[in-house]
Amino acid sequence: MTSATSIIVLEDNLLIAMSVRSTFARAKHRLGPYGDGVIHIEPSGRRLLHRLGGQPAGSVMLILIDYSIADGVSSTSIAQIWCPQVGRRHPALHPEARLIGWSANEDAAVHFRALGLDGSISKHRPVINLAADVSTILEQRQAGKDWVDLY
Repeated sequence: MTSATSIIVLEDNLLIAMSVRSTFARAKHRLGPYGDGVIHIEPSGRRLLHRLGGQPAGSVMLILIDYSIADGVSSTSIAQIWCPQVGRRHPALHPEARLIGWSANEDAAVHFRALGLDGSISKHRPVINLAADVSTILEQRQAGKDWVDLY
């Protein structure tokens, strides 16, 4: 079993992934309980599923999901771990876990919303502001908003 992870980022571009890791590491205070642990970057849906399979029950608090990933579109992976309409939730996900889509594809937000994710962030927004954008979605969801799209 691997060490517990609180944030997983599904991103197949190594430079972007390293920027995200750095941004999140500097802004853990801003993410509250969602940012209190280890951050892992996974480049594919298959690797995401493998990572989740090795996590303790209820340990993963946040997954940031790129729309287009190395092994296809992320919807296949999402469907295996998350489907609020039928109550499907991977055991590694914390009961208050949030899944947020992140993409440069202009149609991705519609896709993420249909899959029941908590929100969507455009990759056209500066990566340096990503933790603040995630925090905005977390706060608005906690306040009862059912969907948040930051384009």
